[in-house]
Amino acid sequence: MSVGERLRRARLDAGKTLDQVATETKIQLWILEAIERDDFSRVPGGVFIRGYLAAFARAVGVDPFEVWTAYAPETAQPSPAPPVPVSSPPPDPNESSSTPLWQYVVIVTMVLAAIVLWRNMTRGTAEVAVLRTPPPPPVSAPPTTVPAPAASAAVIPAPTPAAAPTQPTESGATATSGATPAPAPPEPREGETAATPPVPLVVQLHANAEVWIEASADGERKAYRLLMAGEDLRLDAQTEIKLLVGDASAVSYTINGMPARSLGGAGVVREISISPADYASLLAPPHT
Repeated sequence: MSVGERLRRARLDAGKTLDQVATETKIQLWILEAIERDDFSRVPGGVFIRGYLAAFARAVGVDPFEVWTAYAPETAQPSPAPPVPVSSPPPDPNESSSTPLWQYVVIVTMVLAAIVLWRNMTRGTAEVAVLRTPPPPPVSAPPTTVPAPAASAAVIPAPTPAAAPTQPTESGATATSGATPAPAPPEPREGETAATPPVPLVVQLHANAEVWIEASADGERKAYRLLMAGEDLRLDAQTEIKLLVGDASAVSYTINGMPARSLGGAGVVREISISPADYASLLAPPHT
């Protein structure tokens, strides 16, 4: 028995109409009709099919886990058949596999040529090494000592140049006149202010009824499940919060402690993005 047929029989056994189920689950009537016909291609949302099936099953007294388990095999894609290996044709017994004699001659000739070339290269390298060996240094004669001539006059020492005068610096230390003073650190320009971190976001969700939620904060998924009635969900982010709600009327929320506008009517699938730059447009108008 298919999932849609099972839910339809359970609804009839419970004595309920599709309008009654739509009122209880906040799911549009045409979506419930498509589920009973097993036409899941017309059910919007894709990822929210599980939430729709769970709400429908609870309304008609069926275990939601059993319905989802029965739905999963119906939608599973069949695994492709393994490819058939292509075997190579058997060798021809009449074909000769012997190697011609001339190929052996060519191989032996190439090996002998390589050996001769290697021997010539190694011998040439040894001869070059012998030629490059430097000859031993010649034996030098012992140095002769030449007597210094007698001094005929007194040696007058050269005048010593006067040291350059020192100049006091601003800090009280002394420095030479040729030294280059260190540059002063640049002063901050007028009107410049330090960069401030982005304003953080705090979104508090409250489920008024059972609703499927997918939420991410700063690119990281935080929720992907069915929220029960009365359950709260807090999301913190620095740059962006994204929400995908299966029933817009089943969720109320606040942004940074301030109440936000309604997401939409019953059964409407809503997707929104909240950032510090534009969250003010999603806030509810103040009461006068």
